Amino acid sequence: MATLSKFDFLIVGQGLAGTMLVHFLLRSKNSFLVVDDSHFKSSSLVGAGIMNPITGRRLVKSWRADEIFPFAKSIYHEIEKLTSELFFHEMLICKLFANNQELNDWSGKEKLQEYRDYMVHQSINELEKHFHCEHGGFFIRQSGYVEMNKLVTAYRKLLREQSLLFEQKFDYKIQLENETAIWNGIEFSKIIFCEGNAVLQNPFFSWLPFKLAKGEILTAKIPELNLNHIVSKNIFILPMENDLYKIGSTYEWDFETDEPTEKGKNDLTERLRKTIKLPFEIIDHVAGIRPTNVDRRPYLGLHPKHKQLAVFNGLGTKGASLAPFFANQLSEFLISGKEINEEVNVKRFAQLSK
Repeated sequence: MATLSKFDFLIVGQGLAGTMLVHFLLRSKNSFLVVDDSHFKSSSLVGAGIMNPITGRRLVKSWRADEIFPFAKSIYHEIEKLTSELFFHEMLICKLFANNQELNDWSGKEKLQEYRDYMVHQSINELEKHFHCEHGGFFIRQSGYVEMNKLVTAYRKLLREQSLLFEQKFDYKIQLENETAIWNGIEFSKIIFCEGNAVLQNPFFSWLPFKLAKGEILTAKIPELNLNHIVSKNIFILPMENDLYKIGSTYEWDFETDEPTEKGKNDLTERLRKTIKLPFEIIDHVAGIRPTNVDRRPYLGLHPKHKQLAVFNGLGTKGASLAPFFANQLSEFLISGKEINEEVNVKRFAQLSK
């Protein structure tokens, strides 16, 4: 480990949020260390990482999509060059309407100027052979997916090579003194918690209104499908190599275990049967825990009382899209004091910390 006794920052957690923040701190040449225990139940390690600019039951353009999606794309390509790994895949999404309500909700939006940059005028007729698509659908562009496990692993290798990583569980034994925080005998100007669902055990930020959501994902082998884009219809079907596809995902608020369940497997399998007309074989089944929040906006900023402590969390199901943009925003605040957007600043919940 590095021999300096004082660093600018300590980042706790190296999932997607932590990795993105580390990247911007590395860019700025600030001194930092990272502590992470490679928690395999992290949603960053099992999630599909889909980036979709038109989502939800009403099929609306994602919040701040015009800024967030181009920025994410540029940063992922930048990290690919840095790590010599390819993990970001631009790919069309075909949204198949599950019912007439979805068709009606979309009707009219396709004519709006604000949606034109995200649409592809391409027929879905080629899908009729293998998919149940009697209600129609449309293609979305400026979309794709991030192999998040590959991204996190590649950056972890870089951190190891530069002796910047503690591979251990964080113990929260922090000594707060004046303008600094001391952990493990090392002094830091700021400690930033990017720990995903482990935040509920964090004595400094457990007051934030998180609600954990469990998600399960299957890997299926579908040899006859030969799909080169993502399909969405009450389920997503994401093509990988060798006739393998990720199928997901469930969204469960009340759960007794963080392990994959037969209930989740059966749910996804049944939805897949209702979406495609082809035989398939289930190859793998994983589960992850997502830290979601009450207003569907990330949490970032300083602790209301302890200015040596900060948080970056709550990215939810859109983490692959949101993480680069808001990691950059947090890094600019930490380094130069540039204000954090009020919609994501944890100050909006400061009264809960009392």
